Amino acid sequence: MSALPRLRRALHGIFDARVALLALLATAALHVVLRVGISPPSNPALKWDEAEQVLWSQHLAWGYGAQPPLYTWLQWVVNALLGPGVLALSLFKHTLLAACFVLLHAAARCVAAPPRNAWLAAAALMFMPPLTWYSVRDQTHTVLVTVLVIAAWLLLLRSLRRPHPWLFAAQGVVWGLALLAKYNAALALAAMLAAALSLPTLRRALLARGWPLAPLIAALMLAPHLIWMAQHWTLASGTTLDRMAIGRHSTLRAVLDLGAGALAVLGLWALVVLFSFGRALWQRQLAKANDDDEEGAPPAWLLPLVLRALLLTALALLAMTLAGVSAFKGRWLLPLLAPAPLALLAARPALAQHARGCRRYAACTLAMAAALLILGGGRAHMSGVRGKLDSLNQPVAQLGTALSAAGYDGSAPIAATDPVLAAALRLHFGAPAAACWPRESQGSAFLARCAAAQLARARAAGQGLLLISRQQRLRPDWWPAMQAGTALPLWQQPHSVQLPARRTRAAAPPVHFQFFWLPPQRRSAPTP
Repeated sequence: MSALPRLRRALHGIFDARVALLALLATAALHVVLRVGISPPSNPALKWDEAEQVLWSQHLAWGYGAQPPLYTWLQWVVNALLGPGVLALSLFKHTLLAACFVLLHAAARCVAAPPRNAWLAAAALMFMPPLTWYSVRDQTHTVLVTVLVIAAWLLLLRSLRRPHPWLFAAQGVVWGLALLAKYNAALALAAMLAAALSLPTLRRALLARGWPLAPLIAALMLAPHLIWMAQHWTLASGTTLDRMAIGRHSTLRAVLDLGAGALAVLGLWALVVLFSFGRALWQRQLAKANDDDEEGAPPAWLLPLVLRALLLTALALLAMTLAGVSAFKGRWLLPLLAPAPLALLAARPALAQHARGCRRYAACTLAMAAALLILGGGRAHMSGVRGKLDSLNQPVAQLGTALSAAGYDGSAPIAATDPVLAAALRLHFGAPAAACWPRESQGSAFLARCAAAQLARARAAGQGLLLISRQQRLRPDWWPAMQAGTALPLWQQPHSVQLPARRTRAAAPPVHFQFFWLPPQRRSAPTP
């Protein structure tokens, strides 16, 4: 019987800001350790988004395909400090994840004095799978844009309470960074600002002295990338437009897909809140329990502000379905819906006084954190046991040994079928790498041009070129296009190597790779 009171005290102690922060940092550190354990430096197997960052961060540019450049710029800085590798990838991403919780807690503290209320709002992020589980698996840009959108809300709430020119300048910086992180930040910021301007009590604070600094700074930060986009429109928009499936499905299906995406973000959190607090959610006495405590109560404008922002977001998304957009994903909606916990904080500020509900909520938070650690750390093993190989099961070290034995010098450029293979070999050898990976609308001609460009760069540097594929991502026309682009005779077949996948059953099928090693051209001796 003595264990139960101790458990209650422990759950109650989680609401202490210092304890919560330490638990958050410890959880983030464990995720980093587990991720490096899955892919140690000796076998740097990667997921798709991680692989893209390894390849893109080889150089700085104003744009990288369909994604804005900010995440890659920051990853380049982290790589410069720690060296490119799984540690740099994981440490950077989990630092951003921890920042999401810290900034939402700060935003809640800005409008609600009791620390426990702020904790309830921040912990809600743990129950949003597009942020937590998807990010643990692979996600990159969505984590960064979510951090910046929450930071924009924090600065807005501070400006509404006490406007100051430096706050407007800071908002401009955050707006610019958010738009350089992911393009859907534009909708999140527009809904937030339109909701604030629609409330007369907030309009004066939003347009106080110094307000032009915000749009001016944001525009100046964004201008170089916009120029790049105008010059590379097809590259910047092609993949995004393909994923939006414009005109492919009916409006009804698009609306259902939109609802499923919103449910993926908020559904689990809503169930946890209902389980934790039950009838307390609609009990008027509890809802008004702290009405006399004006200092601790959130401002009257907070609830209409957040609800209007969410309503404007919903209307904009519905308008997109009418315009033909027929595919929505939970990760696209995450930064748009991340402020939703602030609405519950404003509508039911006295929930933090509900002791049993708070204990349940804390227990659910700890259980979710533990589940994420277990699933994140064991995913490669589970894939191997199920026989459904993950990219984390790739035998990168054994492949590197086989390539070296076949004559690859370990420093020449690498051109691979897909980013995952190219990036893994880049980390293993430290050589420059690229992926000849076309969009659906691109065909053999693109592949041949990619091969020719990679060979020309290698020859200009006096180096050889490694062409390599893995069966899981091999297009039927890939090798004929590579041979055409590099002038290899079509009758010559690439070398094959089959290697057992890591962490799999002995009966599991091997992983099949094919490659050509084109050694450097010998320079002819000068004539006497």
